[in-house]
Amino acid sequence: MDISDIIRVFFGLIAVIGMIGVGAVIFRKAGLMKTLSARQASRRLELIESLAIDNRRRIVLLRCDNREHLVMLGAQSESVIANNIMSPKALSSGSIHPLQELRNACNAAKSDADSQNAA
Repeated sequence: MDISDIIRVFFGLIAVIGMIGVGAVIFRKAGLMKTLSARQASRRLELIESLAIDNRRRIVLLRCDNREHLVMLGAQSESVIANNIMSPKALSSGSIHPLQELRNACNAAKSDADSQNAA
């Protein structure tokens, strides 16, 4: 293989990478990226983070309907470590108050105590 073949392969590779780049710019300018991201935005289930513990186990943080679930995946088993964790996204949006469930439970307990005291 002489130097002219090496130069031809090199410039061919550069041309292919350039065509991929031009195609990506056209794809983005045509607005096709927005339709793909809109389709992903409507999904209910999302993998937030994954962490390898060792060769056989992995901890995964999943989000479903603004609730996060911490799951440990193993070679032979899966176990839920924590579920119904409020996502920071939901907390910052203000749509779900972080203490609303606690307030509801306290109000229910208070109304039960009042009804027992009245009887």
